[in-house]
Amino acid sequence: ELSHLNWIDQILFVIFYWNPMAQSISSDDESPLNKTIPRKTLIFLISTLNASFQPDYEFSCCTSQDFSRETNLELVKNAVDSRFISVMGDYYRSVSPQLWSVIDEEINIKESEIFSYHPDGTSDPFSESGIIWSFNFFFHNKKLRRILFLTCRADCKMASNDEDNEEDEPLEFNNYLTFEG
Repeated sequence: ELSHLNWIDQILFVIFYWNPMAQSISSDDESPLNKTIPRKTLIFLISTLNASFQPDYEFSCCTSQDFSRETNLELVKNAVDSRFISVMGDYYRSVSPQLWSVIDEEINIKESEIFSYHPDGTSDPFSESGIIWSFNFFFHNKKLRRILFLTCRADCKMASNDEDNEEDEPLEFNNYLTFEG
C-alpha cells in the first residue's frame, strides 16, 4: 500500500511552505530579465532547491533561464512515468495512479503551475559523475501557498566504483541503476 509520500525512499518530495514574510521580498512580480516566470516565483523555486540540497549545494546563482514553465500536465506526467517505467517496469505501472493521487492531495495539481529546472551541468547534484538522467518538477499552488518539488535522478554506480578494480565478469546494467533523491 502506498503510504503518504513514503512509498519509495529514493524519490525526494519536498513541500516548501511559504513564509508570509517572504512575500514582501518584492512588490514587483515581473523582473525585466524574467518574462515568463514572476520574480517572486523564481525566488521561491530557488529557495526550494536550496532548502532541498543544503548544505551541499547552493542555487542562488540560478536565473530564470534555468527554469521553464510546463503548460501541459499530461506531458509532465508522461515524462515522470516513462523514466520510472524504464527502471521499475510493471511495479511502477501498478503504483503510478497512487503516486499521482498523493501528489494531487498535497498540491491540487489542477490549480498549480508546473515548472521544471534544467541544471547548468557544472555545480549541482544533477551533474555529478555517473548521472544517467534526472528530472526536476515544481508544482506551485499559489492558493495553498505551497510548492511540491518532485525530483529524481538515475545514478550509474559503475561510475563511482574503484577504477583499479578490473574484473572480467560481465555486469548486469540493472544492478548498477538506482534512484537517489
